[in-house]
Amino acid sequence: MAFPEPTIGKEQLAVILGCSPRTVQDRCAAGTWPFTMPAGSLRFTEEHVRHILALGEKRPTDNPTESRAGATEVKTARRTRRRRQVEAPPHVSGTVTQLRSKPAPRLAAP
Repeated sequence: MAFPEPTIGKEQLAVILGCSPRTVQDRCAAGTWPFTMPAGSLRFTEEHVRHILALGEKRPTDNPTESRAGATEVKTARRTRRRRQVEAPPHVSGTVTQLRSKPAPRLAAP
């Protein structure tokens, strides 16, 4: 009979990663990180830890201008999403721009 791989708990993984046990639990619940759950507790094998560490790894690009251009495109895309176009109901022709509320008025200082 082969024994299962040794595992660590979410508290030990949190110490290794430098985060809170709650963050570990949330990432696992979201399906972002691999884990095993024997007897209802989160457990992590060495392979799981390696995979989680690889998820957070950032590698430099060969051409720094490409990385800057990509970042600019992302920022531009965020700025252009201010007004969301929604599909019009069947009885209205064309597109409809979703309305936004006005900002609250500032109160005068006493």
